[in-house]
Amino acid sequence: MTGLGTKLKQAGYETHYIGKWDAGWATPEHTPLGRGFDSFLGFLQAENDYWSKDRGDLQYLLDICLNKFRDFSYYNSTYRGGVSPALAAELGCNATLIKDKPFNEVGCDMDNESKCLPDSCYEEAMFLKHAKQILKKFDFKNRSKPLFMTFAHHLPHAPMNVPKSFLQKLDELVSATGVPQIFPWTLKRKILSAGLLYLDTVVGELVSVLKEQGIYEETLIVFLSDNGAAANLRQSSHNYPLKGGKYADWEGGLRTNAFVSGGAIPPTHRGNKFHGVFHIADWYATLSSLAGVDYEDHASAEANQHLLEQGLPLMAPVDSRPQWQHLLNGTNGRPDPLLLSDKTVMRWPYKLVTGSHRGSFWPGPVWPICNTTDPVEPNLDAFGHDVPLYNKSEMKKRTFVEDCGSGCLFNVDRDPRELMDLAGEARYSAVLASLQQTLASLNAKNSEAATADEPAVEACLKAAEMGVLGPFAFAEDFYLAAPQPPLSKIQQDKEEILEVQATLHNEPSLGTFVAYNVLLPHMKPDVVCLSGD
Repeated sequence: MTGLGTKLKQAGYETHYIGKWDAGWATPEHTPLGRGFDSFLGFLQAENDYWSKDRGDLQYLLDICLNKFRDFSYYNSTYRGGVSPALAAELGCNATLIKDKPFNEVGCDMDNESKCLPDSCYEEAMFLKHAKQILKKFDFKNRSKPLFMTFAHHLPHAPMNVPKSFLQKLDELVSATGVPQIFPWTLKRKILSAGLLYLDTVVGELVSVLKEQGIYEETLIVFLSDNGAAANLRQSSHNYPLKGGKYADWEGGLRTNAFVSGGAIPPTHRGNKFHGVFHIADWYATLSSLAGVDYEDHASAEANQHLLEQGLPLMAPVDSRPQWQHLLNGTNGRPDPLLLSDKTVMRWPYKLVTGSHRGSFWPGPVWPICNTTDPVEPNLDAFGHDVPLYNKSEMKKRTFVEDCGSGCLFNVDRDPRELMDLAGEARYSAVLASLQQTLASLNAKNSEAATADEPAVEACLKAAEMGVLGPFAFAEDFYLAAPQPPLSKIQQDKEEILEVQATLHNEPSLGTFVAYNVLLPHMKPDVVCLSGD
């Protein structure tokens, strides 16, 4: 499949990717370099620790690599491998300060909290420094090609880590408002809020560099979120005043914030709001069209020829629409049905939700507070398997499951909070029946993609050799000058991983055993309250 980096590369752009990838890394072709980007600094999985850059102290998951390896890589034409001490120092982090130690939320040594990493070792700080380097090195005056940069922030995603200095800045900002603090902070909520403050600061600094380089007036900035916040105690985030959050089809999970900015916005349209349906996939066609290239996926079309010969299901055409003129004109570019999941379809302004969804509640403007007990995150992840923490009945209760059966119907234009289910009203029976039929019809046309494979132990064995997670299949010639751990450590790591792998095959219940006897006993409580003023 063709990604946006490839399309912009075809349009003549210099392309760079910074931050979270989480779009495949089994082979070099699955990495950012294989998807059209000239360089990549970031992590390949869904999350890592912001300080150590591994998953060592993530108490709710244990991967088949035993959380051993860093997930923090740098790729370009001359270097492909883990972020070495020299590279880290160039990005502002002296990684030898505290080597191979577990860190707490604010980057201090868990064994000696008087020893803390500098703010410059925070992952987002290193991303920011690299982004600034790219912008400052790019010759905007004598350029032969334009620049496309994707900065996929880790913030505000788990695990919730932030520099201590930003907790202090948050206190100063809150104090300066003069608004009385009625509720004390919960620890996770305060860290989340300080992380959002950090994210805001990063964006501001990038805009300042663009202005310093004299390129802001030619730049289009797109800022977006990929999903609503996870409305559970582990994340301690919410989508007030909307219902629910990530993992569910309520508006709190699907309706996200986005804006476009920069001098490339026509002056007559600045400050306007867009009222229409825009799917995240539409950025693919929108930015391709603005860059002057078509948005058809030619690679998928070629692959379909092979699939057809093998009698296998074909990949559907790209469901993306160029929306730039709709954004400028204020018109709705998606008036027809939009499949949001196999349970939910929307035909603006009506939305049909079927089946069960957790996180079905409306948080207040201040949430959670000290006595909040639910909803909880229902699972631990042990060796790639979700292990439930509760039985089915308790799970439904503690995760706030709501079952819409064959359909709940909402007008999400008039009722974005989804307070009024219209399915039982006779005057909406035709709308309900039409959307139910549409959902069934669209589901029947879904691509029959294979289910996700089991985690591959080969990735861990390759990581043991390289000291960092990365491509493991067809990757013999991929890594360049990558630092390698001592042979004794490589051998020890491999033996431990293979021993666990063999046990997993012989005792499938090992994941449950690890979850309940290793992960769960060491988990901190979800709600830790800080004293109020």
